[in-house]
Amino acid sequence: MRCLTPSPTLTLTIELGPDRVHVAVSDRGADIGPIAKRGEAGADGGFGLQLVDRMADRWWIERDPGTRVVCEFRAPLNRRHRRR
Repeated sequence: MRCLTPSPTLTLTIELGPDRVHVAVSDRGADIGPIAKRGEAGADGGFGLQLVDRMADRWWIERDPGTRVVCEFRAPLNRRHRRR
């Protein structure tokens, strides 16, 4: 997540449910939020929200305070395939 005013701390939260994976990236920077932009070939950034949009089943942005980008992925788990 690239913001106009970088924050020194990002928080990554991953929650695994029986039928989904919920991922959130938060920062306490200014309440301006992430900017969706088109990454240029050879660039080292600018692709984050494009990837989220293509891969996630749904996603959204929350503000208050700071910014939090949240996305969910469907992930049906079969008990036979869970790690022990």
